[in-house]
Parts: sequence; structure tokens; C-alpha cells
Amino acid sequence: MLYRVRWYTVGIIKPTKPIEAVQMKLKQIGSNMTELDMGDAQVFFSYETPVAARTDTGALVRTSTKYSVTTTKHINKWLDGMPAVEVPQAVINDLVEVA
Repeated sequence: MLYRVRWYTVGIIKPTKPIEAVQMKLKQIGSNMTELDMGDAQVFFSYETPVAARTDTGALVRTSTKYSVTTTKHINKWLDGMPAVEVPQAVINDLVEVA
């Protein structure tokens, strides 16, 4: 199965790398908390929803969509006190898109 990945520069929201196949690793990091490692970037999922990410530049982003209190706690735990730029949910969704 191939996955299509789009990369964004925080604030500009445009592709910065071509779409390519990448090796991915899925890691459960807590109850209903999963991290998808795509090599040079990671996407954090709460339940089945991607809600935060560390981009290939090291920038941290989080969804601006307000979910449950539990999901907010999951995001904050994953970020571990580090500041993150709020972006629309669609930006995080586009980071991981099945081709």
C-alpha cells in the first residue's frame, strides 16, 4: 500500500516536497494515543484523528479544531509543554492522505 504525503511550511501552507512513498512506523504511546513516524516528520493521533504534528523542519503544529477535553489532554501530553502553531484541521489531515 502506498501513501501520499504532503508537506507544508507552517504559515504558508503550500507543498514544499514532492509527493513520494515513505517508510512509516506506527507507535502506540498511550491509551488512544498513537504516533505515526514518517521518517523526518511525525503525526500524532488522538483516537483515530490526526491532531498534531512535528514537520520535517521540526516545527510543531496542532489543530485549531476543538475536540473533547480528553483529546486536548492527549495533545498537551504529546507536545510536552513545547509551543505549537495552531493550524486548520485540514492541514493536519493533508499530512497523511491515502493515495
